[in-house]
Parts: sequence; C-alpha cells; structure tokens
Amino acid sequence: MTPGLSVRVRETLRREGLVRRGDRVLAAVSGGGDSVALALLLRACARDAGFTLELVHLHHGLRGRAADADARFVRALARRLEAPFRLGRANVKALAARRGWSVEMAAREARLRFFRREMRRAGGAAIALAHTADDQAETVLLRLARGTSLRGLGGMSFRSDRAGVTLIRPLLDATREELRAYLRERGQRWREDASNRDPAHLRNRVRHDVLPALRRLNPRVVEAVTRAARWLREDEAELRASAMARARKGRADPEGGALDAVRLSRLPAPFRRRVWLRWLEARGAGGAAVDSALIERLDGLARLAPGPAEAPVPGGWIARLGGSEVRLVRRKAAPVRPPVVRLRIPGETVDTARGLRIRCAWARGYRRRRERGAGALPSVAWLDAARVKAAPALEVRAWRPGDRMRPWGLNGSRKVQDIFTDAGLDAGARRRAPILASGRTIVWIPGYRIAEGWGVPSRTAPALRLDALAWRGGARAPARSRRDRCPPGGGVVQSPA
Repeated sequence: MTPGLSVRVRETLRREGLVRRGDRVLAAVSGGGDSVALALLLRACARDAGFTLELVHLHHGLRGRAADADARFVRALARRLEAPFRLGRANVKALAARRGWSVEMAAREARLRFFRREMRRAGGAAIALAHTADDQAETVLLRLARGTSLRGLGGMSFRSDRAGVTLIRPLLDATREELRAYLRERGQRWREDASNRDPAHLRNRVRHDVLPALRRLNPRVVEAVTRAARWLREDEAELRASAMARARKGRADPEGGALDAVRLSRLPAPFRRRVWLRWLEARGAGGAAVDSALIERLDGLARLAPGPAEAPVPGGWIARLGGSEVRLVRRKAAPVRPPVVRLRIPGETVDTARGLRIRCAWARGYRRRRERGAGALPSVAWLDAARVKAAPALEVRAWRPGDRMRPWGLNGSRKVQDIFTDAGLDAGARRRAPILASGRTIVWIPGYRIAEGWGVPSRTAPALRLDALAWRGGARAPARSRRDRCPPGGGVVQSPA
C-alpha cells in the first residue's frame, strides 16, 4: 500500500485550515484518476476530521456517450462510498457561442455556476478540487510562458474564493503518479478523457512535451517547481501587505472607487504593481486574464496624468484616466450574434448557439396547422421540394436590421422586426430567434409562416418537411405524437398563423 497518503491529506486539511468539524465538503468528481482518488481520500478522512462528504459532477454536454458514461460512473462511485451525489448539466457550446468565448472558458464558467448553486443548496459548503502537484507545476510554467506577476508564479493556493465559490485543493502536495498508485493498490478503476491528450490544448502540450523534457534535466522538477511556487506565495503575501499599508498611508487606496494616479506614482514599482492588482480584484475585473503586460499598461496609463487617456482591461472593462484619477468603467460591447448554420438535407442539423435542432426529410404534400407565434418551438413546415432543389442552400441565421419577408397568405411584405414585435420578443430573444433563409430570401420563421412562393403546390406534390425542435445539449428530442407525424402527403405552415 502507498504509505501515508491518506495521513498526508488529513494533515494538509488540518495544516491549511481547509475544513472544520461539522463542515460539508462537495468533492468535484469528473471520473478521472485524480478526482476519483480525491473522493476516496476525503472519504477516508471524513470521520476523523468531522466533516460530511458529497460528490458532485457536471455534465458539460460536450462528449456525447462518453460524458453520459462518466456521469454513471461517478454516480456508482458515490453509491459505493455511501456519499450523496448531485448531477448538473450545462450546454457549454451554446454558452460559448452566446458569450463569444472559447469552449474552455465557457466550461470554466459553467463549472463555477454549478459550484455556486451547489454551495447555496448545501448551506455554504466548500468545493474540493483534485488539483495535484503536477497540475501546480503545469500552471506555473504556463503562467511564466504567458507573462505574469510574482503572485501568478505562486500558482494555485490550497484555499481560494472565486466569484463567491470557496475552493479547496487538498491534493496539491501529491503527485499524479502517487494518486494512480493509490488507486491501483485498491483495485479502483477510473475514466480516461481522450481530450486530455489533445495537443490543441496548451496545458496538454506542457504536460506531455515540456515537463518530460524538464524531467531529463531534473527528475524531481515537479517538486522543485511546486516548492518555488510555495515560497513565492509566502513572499507575495508579505509584499502585498506592505504595499497596501504604504498605499493607504499615501492616500492611494485601491479599495476606493477611483485610484489617485499621482499619489500612486510616488510608490516603488513593486508596490504599485500590487496596488493595481488589488484595485482590479476589488472590482471583479480582469480575472484570469490579468498578466504582467496588463499591469505595465495600467502603470503607463497613470504616468499620463492629467490625461485624458484610457486602456482596455479584459472582461469588458476600460481603465479611464481623467485628471489625476483612474476609474474602471464597463465597455459597451456589440451583442454577439449566433453563427449562420447550413441545413443538412435530408438529415438533422443541431444549432447549439440557438438551442435548436432541425430535422429535414423528403415527403409528399403538406398539412395545415396553426402556429403559436414567431420563435415558438416546436414548429413544423413543409416546402416545395422543386423550389428547395433549385434555390441556394437553406441556412439558419439571425435577424438582421432591415430584414423583410413575404409571408404566405398575406399581401405584400412585412418587416421581420414587426413580426417579432407582434410575437412579444425582447431584444435578446430576437437575436436568438432562428430565421430560415435561402440566399437573401427569408423562407420560414419557425413558429410563424413560410414565405410566399415556397408552399407545396398540392397534397401529393414532392415536399421537404422541416421540424424545428428545442435542443438542450445532447438529450434526445421528444418523439413526435401520431398527430404530428407526416401523413402520406406531408405539409409547412400554409394556413394563417
């Protein structure tokens, strides 16, 4: 057996003050080796340390059946450990498209939301994460490569608070290999995520290329980097306390609404940098994107006093200098429109940005039905097959200012904006509402009507049936009722809405 690993984790919990008697700890378990070891080790420590353990798992909606299997695996693990289990679901691709983020950034935000929700449910519990010494070394090397402060080089802390979520990391002193040995000795299986070997992710390149190269120089490089990070965290804490004391004495308080650039300039550079960091922190600005280049940019901005001048800050902020004061203001961003998606005919098209699934099938004829208003789902339509085959490809896109449509059964054209107003759609709903177009022609608005000239000419004429359904990230769309099934003749909204 691996000697003393559970004893070491118990000592880490005590030494770092991560848990107290009576606490509730929610272990975030993905099903991978590190998080499975975290669950087992915390279960072994729970009775002596006096805390209760729950397992939580977030299904990101990204990996299909593999993600479903991960959730089942963690549920079974919780049952075996006799620990309560909570499963959350998120549509990460849709969140990324809606916010204009990378999938990785959206996944981090989805996890934070899930953790915050579970903390509230559990009455203020801490979320335990399975970050290891190897993760710490990778984090420090990544930050060093990107450019960071002394604080960034300190890596992850055993305990931190992020956006109202209390995170604890009891395994920061343990290596990944120690955890795998711990699991093997107990005959405990774990899940492997194929994305952990994808070189498209920068961390994977550090893990599989950079660290092995450094191990050839020093076999104990992980221990060396994590020790340096711990010392840097301790040094940073002392420097930060001194910087805040000097700043307040010099009336350049980072906690205030504005920062006095003239008074700040009188402080030594190491103190100024820490004041800038605290100033951003106090306003929830910058986040993980704060690096040495940003701090230098802000420091240079202050030297331009009395201004005016400004500098962008990640996260939708602007640092604005006016007179001797620097203020942080929100930058107005143009709303991100969902992308254009081409329909697969015949077949099924999933538009994650709009939470939409459209099924296309060749049929005959059409069927009259009353719809519920623009944007309402589910919705069904039938188009003239000959017109579909002769026209440019069908695409789903967002509403554009000036869009007009010639609705079937009405005289002339209408502004799409007016159609949305009649349906009671607000600005956000209008941006997300799907519009089916062929080239510059609007063919159909789900929940409303098809366009004039696109209707099926008879009950027996060839048609394309379109079913627009809500999509919530991997779940099967509800089966259509017998009433909705296409009869021998098929059918699109060819009756007044």
